[in-house]
Amino acid sequence: MKHDQERTIDELVQDAEQLFAEGKYGKSGKLFKEIVENTGDGKHLSTAYLHFGQLAGIQNDADGEIYWYNLALDKNPLNSYAYDALAGVYTELGDDTRARVYEDRANEINQMRSRLRGESQR
Repeated sequence: MKHDQERTIDELVQDAEQLFAEGKYGKSGKLFKEIVENTGDGKHLSTAYLHFGQLAGIQNDADGEIYWYNLALDKNPLNSYAYDALAGVYTELGDDTRARVYEDRANEINQMRSRLRGESQR
């Protein structure tokens, strides 16, 4: 890994996601915090907030998950991962009606992306 000041935001996101995948949640969280503090980019903020939601889930903090996933959607309303995650949280909370709304929205976004990819390959 490069020194923090030399890394681009994309590299920070990649490193933070790798640390998260390795179960190094504390280190991952620190990098995502750095991303939040150093970017105004909605995509990167959405990714960081999505991971904060996942960290809240690891701590069995449903309220925290809902908070962070909604922040992720505020920054990127097409973040289907956040909609899927919210569907999962609400399913665990026993609110199947709300879960279905989020699941349906994630599916709509994914179908739209598939159609766009298909059109661009023509």
